[in-house]
Amino acid sequence: MRKDHEEGWNITESTSYRDTTNQKPNHKTKLPLQTIMKTAGLVLFSALILTITVHPEPVSAQDSDHDAIVETLTTFFDGFAEGDSTKMYSQVDSGARLVLTFNDADGNPGMQTFGMEQFVRMMSGAREQPIKETFWNPEIRVEDNLASAWVEYNLWVGDTIDHCGTDNFQLFRSADGWKIIAIADTQQRTGCTAHY
Repeated sequence: MRKDHEEGWNITESTSYRDTTNQKPNHKTKLPLQTIMKTAGLVLFSALILTITVHPEPVSAQDSDHDAIVETLTTFFDGFAEGDSTKMYSQVDSGARLVLTFNDADGNPGMQTFGMEQFVRMMSGAREQPIKETFWNPEIRVEDNLASAWVEYNLWVGDTIDHCGTDNFQLFRSADGWKIIAIADTQQRTGCTAHY
């Protein structure tokens, strides 16, 4: 019959038993492997909890910035689709600009720059066909009062995709919220996939 630890039995690493009732204390006796593993696990778990408690990630701040930036882009493109210059202007800084990058008919890289005021004027008012831009997969990085947002997009004329590509937005955190200070994009007319 197995005696319990209070009566002098020690469990060794190999789980064999030996009577130590009349032995002098041996400070070199090895602790059981299970005890060592449990102790190490508890130490690591405690260190992890302490790290999370002392250095919490600012998840809520990042999430709120992310949501606010997506809202800025959405409102801008709603204004774009509606031809509403007031709505578009409400989301951009007065000095903002737009840079279009493309390849010409010969495959040479090209670039065209507009002041945002010029672009908004071009996109405002009545149109022969509806024009809208849809975007998805926003990748947003925020550092202090500066943010960048990369999105994939389709530009629709009526029910047809005219072109697609990637938009890059630079935004500034103003007293009135996130404002677009620059937009640059790529453009391609083939291989576009519909996203609504």
